[in-house]
Amino acid sequence: MRTLFKIVSILVLLIIQFDLSAQVTGILTSGNWYKFSVNNDGAVKIDYNLLKSAGINPDQIDPRNIRIFTGQLGMLPQANDQPRINQLQEIAIEVSGESDGHFNSGDLILFFGRRPDKYEYDIQKQLFAYENNLFTDKNFYFLTIGSDAGKRITKVKI
Repeated sequence: MRTLFKIVSILVLLIIQFDLSAQVTGILTSGNWYKFSVNNDGAVKIDYNLLKSAGINPDQIDPRNIRIFTGQLGMLPQANDQPRINQLQEIAIEVSGESDGHFNSGDLILFFGRRPDKYEYDIQKQLFAYENNLFTDKNFYFLTIGSDAGKRITKVKI
C-alpha cells in the first residue's frame, strides 16, 4: 500500500512539474536581452553610445528589428486570485534613422516610459486613482534585436 502511495505521489508531482514548466516559458527564453530602467514618466532616448555601453555593437544591428518590452504597470495584486500579466508586452517605439538598415551614431530609439507607480482616471467618480509602488522606484524595459520588425509608433497627419 505504501509503495502504491509513493508511485501515485511521484506521478502527481511529475504532472504538476510538467504543467508548471509549460507555463513558465516566455519571450525572454531566447535571444539577447538588455534591461533598462526608468524612474519617471516621459520620453526615453536610447542612443548609439547607450547601446554601446550596454554591450551592443550598434554597427552590426538592423534598427528595424529593435523591439522593446515591459511588464505590468504598478504593483502586482496582493491577492493570489487576482488576474495579473505574466508575459512582457511589446511597446511601440520610434527609431530615428532606421530606414537605411544601419544604426548610425546619429540614430535614436525613442519611447514613452512610465514610472512604476500606477494612476488611472475613474470616469464615474471623475477622479484620478493613484497607487504608489511600495516595492520599487523603477520600471524596467527590455530591449532585444530580433529577426522580425518591431512595433513602431504610428504617425498621424494633423
